[in-house]
Amino acid sequence: MRRLLIIAGLLFVGCAGFITEPVGRGRDSRINTQLVNSFVNGFGQSRGTRLVRLFAENAGIEIKGVGMVAQGITELRDFLDYGRAVNSRLTLSSLRIEDDSVFGKLAENNEWLKQLGLEPMLYDATFVLEGNKIKQVIIEVDPVYSARLMGKGLAFFNWLRQNEPEALKELMPDGKFRFDAENGKFFLELIKRWYEQN
Repeated sequence: MRRLLIIAGLLFVGCAGFITEPVGRGRDSRINTQLVNSFVNGFGQSRGTRLVRLFAENAGIEIKGVGMVAQGITELRDFLDYGRAVNSRLTLSSLRIEDDSVFGKLAENNEWLKQLGLEPMLYDATFVLEGNKIKQVIIEVDPVYSARLMGKGLAFFNWLRQNEPEALKELMPDGKFRFDAENGKFFLELIKRWYEQN
């Protein structure tokens, strides 16, 4: 259950972001910054088929404590389309570059966070670059925001388990949340039903 809530909290990303001036060292900091900025500003706004071009072929997105949530071009495209379906917006700050990695703080807002009455989530983010592509994104949820999500999210998922067990199976085949546009829209619909019945 905790794994689902953390996954749902994350992702659920799109973008109206800004990047502060880079601090640190990096061979090609302008290119690194532009690549990350393109992802942040495009997430939730652009189609997955467009944004996936920013990633290396075998790239992945990992959430600390949860594991890999998207690996390879097909899963990445689905994940990016999920962000668009839930109208995610990202903001990146405290940018720092070291060698082949860009570090920063990500704030995310999306439709389901708003529907649950939660403020934007905050994450520590690491973008590992390989040439002019993103090789890996590693996200760690701020513990304070994770606790807030758990409180509100647990009530919703308990309701879902009791009232919409088939819907829960559809959201999480094999116990793992499916990140794609269809599931994102369905997730929003279920939260709306929950509010209407409570």
